[in-house]
Amino acid sequence: MEFILDKTDANNIRRISTDLQQRYKTVDNPDFYRRATYYAFDLPKDLLISLSIFNSTDHPFMKIKGLPINDELLMQTPASWREGRSEEAYLCEFMHYLIAVHIGQPFCWKTQQNGRTVNDILPVKGFEHEQLAIASKSNLMWHVEDAFHDARGEFLSLMCLRNQDKVPTLISAPNMKKLSSSSIEELMKPQYFVRADDAHDQNTNLNEIGGDDTIMGAFQNARSLRKVAILFGSPQYPYMRLDMDTFGRESFVSDEAEAAYRELCDLVETSAAAIVCEPGDILIVNNFLTVHGRPPFQPRYDGKDRWLQRLLINSDFRKAAAYRESVESNILYA
Repeated sequence: MEFILDKTDANNIRRISTDLQQRYKTVDNPDFYRRATYYAFDLPKDLLISLSIFNSTDHPFMKIKGLPINDELLMQTPASWREGRSEEAYLCEFMHYLIAVHIGQPFCWKTQQNGRTVNDILPVKGFEHEQLAIASKSNLMWHVEDAFHDARGEFLSLMCLRNQDKVPTLISAPNMKKLSSSSIEELMKPQYFVRADDAHDQNTNLNEIGGDDTIMGAFQNARSLRKVAILFGSPQYPYMRLDMDTFGRESFVSDEAEAAYRELCDLVETSAAAIVCEPGDILIVNNFLTVHGRPPFQPRYDGKDRWLQRLLINSDFRKAAAYRESVESNILYA
């Protein structure tokens, strides 16, 4: 599903977002968080209709094209998500957030990028071969975002700020009707071991937020092993919570469980598609239907590297009540 903004509508979104960025500075401002849905109704009507259709029809993904970004004002791609951002980058966050809030409630994890609502996806030196969004030279394995957690986002939204090397995002929305009934039965049993991926590791997040007991407990909980079902919902039209990295690290409880897992992984591979996002594109992925990944690429480290902004979205934020930092917060403890 694709929606292309015309130039007038795109410039209006930028104008609205500029006013909000000047007023609130960042989307992490609690006052903006409380009012964002109201502001978002000023977006173009045709875009809001398309977002509503996408949200109500369980489509695997939606691509929005045409948001205006000034590359010169964007300045250099940061060397790390810890570095400061330009005013243009903050403006992009507001454009992204106003669109995302029509799908649901954007949120973040306290255990990931120090609790920032918008996460940066860009290559970081020293992490080239890791299974992380900030890696580059590794093949980022197929996964839904935060497969380990019951309150994971229903949607993942990626806004492209820079992608000179046209590095694709890989997506796969397998047709579950192609799975054998025996595999579906096995995959719907809570018998598969999973833990949080390394993005929730305390060693990459503690420099700024400190090591108090609450956050240390959240890191420990995120990294603990748990048993879950990979498929859930209706056996005829199941959703999935697959992560080929974190699920694949542990042994399986039976040969049947492993065979079902391998059949699903093969189906994912044969259903793959590559989507190249350009600056001003937003790719919204249904995180219950679609897995994503990324092929290896050569990082530049010259200030012009691929740079995406990531938002996680839940349509029913109340289901995460047990994990929220406070009743007025969009920050979750894993």
